[in-house]
Amino acid sequence: IQCFTFAGDSLMLQKSQAQQEAAEASKLRSTNRQQMRDGFLRAAESFLNCHMYDEAEICLNNSREWILLAKLYEKTGKVNIIPNIIICIISQLVTGEFSLSSFLLLKFEFEL
Repeated sequence: IQCFTFAGDSLMLQKSQAQQEAAEASKLRSTNRQQMRDGFLRAAESFLNCHMYDEAEICLNNSREWILLAKLYEKTGKVNIIPNIIICIISQLVTGEFSLSSFLLLKFEFEL
């Protein structure tokens, strides 16, 4: 990161910082799941700001932000993957990890 700072390459600096955020979030996987999810969500936002959609996709998946992930798929033309997300949401509805109101919001936004 320091190299990009000294070189004045702001885009590479942002990309490196996003990679570092994702790596830090990954370290929290076994200790604090909520902090891990929050960290991956921040990293996803950073990746999106750098137009690094594949990396943002991984982070949104790791943070279990299904609605945001579905919106990213819609934006990037990967709409064929959205049914898989709905399956994840339904399984989380069964286990109580996902709220019914969030599911209804997703249904309304994508007109399923």
